[in-house]
Amino acid sequence: MPGLALSTRRAPAGWMLAVALPFVAMIGVIDHATGPVAMSLLYYVPVVSVAWFSGMWPSILTAVVAGTSLHWVALLQAANPTPVVYWNSFTRGVTFLALGVFVALLRRDRDRLDELNRRLSVALESEAGLARTDALTGISNGRAFRETLARELARAQREGERIAIAYLDLDNFKKINDAFGHDEGDRVLCRAADALIESVRIVDLAARIGGDEFVIAVASPSEATCDAVGSRVLEKLSVIAADYPGTGFGATMGFALFEDPPADVEVLLKRADDVMYELKAKGKGRFGVVRC
Repeated sequence: MPGLALSTRRAPAGWMLAVALPFVAMIGVIDHATGPVAMSLLYYVPVVSVAWFSGMWPSILTAVVAGTSLHWVALLQAANPTPVVYWNSFTRGVTFLALGVFVALLRRDRDRLDELNRRLSVALESEAGLARTDALTGISNGRAFRETLARELARAQREGERIAIAYLDLDNFKKINDAFGHDEGDRVLCRAADALIESVRIVDLAARIGGDEFVIAVASPSEATCDAVGSRVLEKLSVIAADYPGTGFGATMGFALFEDPPADVEVLLKRADDVMYELKAKGKGRFGVVRC
């Protein structure tokens, strides 16, 4: 329970000792004043507190001071100290020391476990991010796109909204690879991915699903929305094409606009893919919107 959790913050040893040691002395005074009523349990408070908040060596010092204070109180109260008095003081001092060391070790191990858990959490989050990100371009990959599209599809069906999927294929990308090399081709893919991200709205999702193919999920779309996205994408890709004259680089985009979207994500993607290839058969470097 959060309300019962011990603090994870460490306190400066000097500050803790400045509080704990006078507190031990005060307990000794009270212990002496109460006479036969033993106050031994109170000594555990500063020992445990210092061990938890400041670590091993401050706790050992506090335990030694607590044991010494308890011993002197016992000597003052005993008219004729016997070996039993010394033995009792010794065993209580050892108990203070052992408890302080135990609590300090417990805190150390707890801190190590917390750090390991933190690192594990960071590693898992990083791995999850990598699993959903295209390694080359840094945008969403096919897995992330399908997962997000499934949620968006369920929402659209629940609320009776439309959804549009755009399938984009880079035209003559192979010519860039052949003429300029694969490293340059990779740079073109990254620039194309950036162009898509800059062209879509914040509620839309762009992803690379493999090779030179990209997809866009357009939320709550209209034909005008799809036209605007398509125009922006082709305009930005034309800037890239200007750096590779003679290659015919560009893109063909097919928007499948679903009034009543089907429940299967793959059906949406297949229909958008079909629209794109139907357009490409009529001529590259264009986009179109088809109601489905």
